[in-house]
Amino acid sequence: MKARLKPYLHWIILLALILLVIICGLLFAKTILSPSDYDYEQAAEEKSEQEDEKEGTYYVYGGTHGLPLHKEASKHSKIITVIGNGAPVEIITKSYRGYYKIRYKKQEGYVQGRYLLKYNQEAGSKLKERLTSDYPLYYVVNCEGHANMYRRRNSSSKVIATVEFGYRVRLLEKGRNNYYKVAYRNKIGYIESKYLSKYKHEK
Repeated sequence: MKARLKPYLHWIILLALILLVIICGLLFAKTILSPSDYDYEQAAEEKSEQEDEKEGTYYVYGGTHGLPLHKEASKHSKIITVIGNGAPVEIITKSYRGYYKIRYKKQEGYVQGRYLLKYNQEAGSKLKERLTSDYPLYYVVNCEGHANMYRRRNSSSKVIATVEFGYRVRLLEKGRNNYYKVAYRNKIGYIESKYLSKYKHEK
């Protein structure tokens, strides 16, 4: 019996190895694309954007403090300005990674397409959460009455706004010299990092 099986032994081993590789591949795919890890909502959103390409005039959702307009199609690129909530913009062209090149008051730059609404309407809770995820809100803390918001990264530059204790600003960049770049009511400026926190403080 053993003599009969010997010529076929290497084929049996080869088939066993192939079967083992297939099983390992299926287990790996299941781990990588498990329902808990795969973002079906984001995939559906990207598919929807591909099917329904934006053109013409749209309205920006920017919350209380406005939506950053970037120089390039990335939220890490330079911020040109912030666009006020509900402001109309003109679509120039669709870029990549969900960004659109737009024109706003003679300025051109990039914003994420999800924040461009066809009609000037109230945004849903999911869109508000996404904006806070992309550009988090920080509380003003550790001050008696308010914190100064400066035009540049130093206290000798012009104060362009004062933000009351407990109010929130939108964080744009954690910069150098202990100053954070923030947006507050459609203005961009700098506040000392010691006056900002993710968490609300009591006086």
